[in-house]
Amino acid sequence: MSRETIAQHISTPIPGVLSKLKAEKSGELEPTLEQLCMIRDGLFSINSLQDIAAQTGLEVRQVLDLITSVGQWATQARSFGGAEVTWDDEFAASNNSQIPLFRLPSGQVVNGMTKAAGSATRENTREMREQIERKADEISSLESLVQHWLDRSQESLERAERARSDKSRQAHLDSQKERLEKSVKAQKRLDTARTSMDKLLQDRAQLGVILHSSFRDALSIKDVRKSAVMIMVAHPQDHDLARYLQRTRKTGMLLSYEHVTLVWMFAKMGKIDGLPLINPKSRGLSKCLYEAYELLETGRSDAMRSLLVLSDSDSTLDEMRTAAVMARTVFPGLAGRFVSALDTGIDKLVDRERSYLLRHLEVSCESLAVESIARLSEDQVLRICRSAGLHTDGSSRVEESSIRNRLLQLGLVNDTGKLLPLGVKAERQGYSDEFWQAVDRWRDGDLDWDAELLPLMR
Repeated sequence: MSRETIAQHISTPIPGVLSKLKAEKSGELEPTLEQLCMIRDGLFSINSLQDIAAQTGLEVRQVLDLITSVGQWATQARSFGGAEVTWDDEFAASNNSQIPLFRLPSGQVVNGMTKAAGSATRENTREMREQIERKADEISSLESLVQHWLDRSQESLERAERARSDKSRQAHLDSQKERLEKSVKAQKRLDTARTSMDKLLQDRAQLGVILHSSFRDALSIKDVRKSAVMIMVAHPQDHDLARYLQRTRKTGMLLSYEHVTLVWMFAKMGKIDGLPLINPKSRGLSKCLYEAYELLETGRSDAMRSLLVLSDSDSTLDEMRTAAVMARTVFPGLAGRFVSALDTGIDKLVDRERSYLLRHLEVSCESLAVESIARLSEDQVLRICRSAGLHTDGSSRVEESSIRNRLLQLGLVNDTGKLLPLGVKAERQGYSDEFWQAVDRWRDGDLDWDAELLPLMR
């Protein structure tokens, strides 16, 4: 019955909660820039929620989710007190007219109106929007200028470090100081421009916004309402939406040793159903948790399968060699003895190890029957992770500090949370140069900035 017991534990069903995580992972929405622009323009054109969904090819729920996400992201950089919402049917009834005219960035005129009641609102809204767009361009230019002087300063510092003479080193340090001062001046202008932008948004918000009545029920939710208003007031440009996609795309979180041990500990406590509660809003975390379970389960089931091969007298030498390698992470001692016996090429030694394994299965099968990942020991989990190429020696403050400082020098202080974990993993795997090349593409606004890096690290 021993081999039969092992065979029963080769495959185990995926816990329901992890099946859900897998489904969520495969069903993640990754919108295109074109779809986001359609949603923004649809709001300004006062199109219905259903029409926007049909135009973008998305579900109504997905449109609402994107409105909420884009609005919340925009609110992190801009602040205003909110704006009064008027529904299109209410406005038309109160003014005995059509809704006001709006102009899209392309100049397209929609929902025209001839009544004087809406003329002032139309012109004020259009003029204010143009001011916001000009101020946004100014902010973008100043951000580039700040970054330019920071880059030049860093170049001077690197030259000073390479300089052989004290005189040359001092000259480069003086140059760095001068360029840092220019960066500080540009930063002050940038701060002033951002303050001015906040004032413009406050003024624009006072004009209020008009939304299609089909949004009425959905916008009863506070976050959705605030986000829709933010989009209507700030009117994010195409490059703003591209930046949103860049920062929210699920690329920064890779499977780590910490993810694996977290899943393992939850399994040992019998609390694996609680995994989705850790951070239910993080799709990246859900992906890693499922991959962590999959890694542990694959290591466990492969080890169980290898026991059947090693104990079977009909197995060939090649099959036994493969099985011994698969068993190393879970049963290192047993696998090591089989490898040593196989390397000698002496059948008698191989048969002796097989006999020993069969006796072990008969006497104490429970010690070898690892029926679930909860039965794995800490050392077994460690070996499975190392076999998969995961870093298991803990975080290095030196690594993190070095990468963080360089990101700060590059003006990416707001992007540290996304880039730092990826940078640490790249450093540990020997892809530091590739990581910094990817960071350069990130700064250039390339949506596929990590397309070359991630396949290497996986």
